[in-house]
This record gives sequence, C-alpha cells and structure tokens, in this order.
Amino acid sequence: MTLSQIQNLVDLGMFPNALEALKQLPEDLQQSALTQRLRLRTLAAMGQWDAAAPIADVLRHGNELDREEAAACFQSLAAQHFNHGRLDQAHNLLRKAIGTQPDRRQLILQDKRFTGKFVKPFALQDPDAMAS
Repeated sequence: MTLSQIQNLVDLGMFPNALEALKQLPEDLQQSALTQRLRLRTLAAMGQWDAAAPIADVLRHGNELDREEAAACFQSLAAQHFNHGRLDQAHNLLRKAIGTQPDRRQLILQDKRFTGKFVKPFALQDPDAMAS
C-alpha cells in the first residue's frame, strides 16, 4: 500500500486499517516525516496517547507540517489530562504546543475542551518563553 492510499484511510477515519498499513511499509519509508505524521494522527485519533506523544516530540523539531501535527497532539493530550484533573501536566503540554507552534495559542484559547480560567494564563505569556 502506498502512503497516498494510507493517507486516504486516515482521511476516511479507518484508523486501525491505516495503522496496520503503516506497519507494513518498507523499512525505507518507516521513518519518513509523512509516515510519522500519519502514524501520529492515527494513534491520536485512536486515543493511543502513550504511543503518540514520543512521535510528537520528534516531529516538533521538523518542518511546519510536522510542528502543526505535533502541536495538535500536545493540545489534545492536554485536554485528556485536563479532563482527568491532571492540571499541571495539561499546562505543561499546552506550553509545549505553543512552543512548537506559536500560532496555536489562539486555537488553545478558543478550545471548548478547556475552561476560560484554565487557559487564561496562555493569553499573556511570551511564546519564546514556551519554546523549551
């Protein structure tokens, strides 16, 4: 199966099929940025955060598309922590999301998964201070 066909599976929400197809790719394609983005998107959609987070950590240092996928993952993972009352972890992940993709700040401030009070500090912080 080609990466384009796997992309179609992801776009159609056929995440288990996409994940299996990604595992079957030849070795030379396994570490490509597109493969990693597709794997990240698939794992995140399936709620497999423990597997998705390390991929996001790698992609956060990549090109614009890589950083966008990584930041989206960090934001969604932060929402999971927020829902389970792990507020410090959620804040750390949101800082990581903004440090990865500074434009994500507006999306975070408007994200209905968080309360306004919880994300209010992010409206005032310097994005350069979040890059770590």
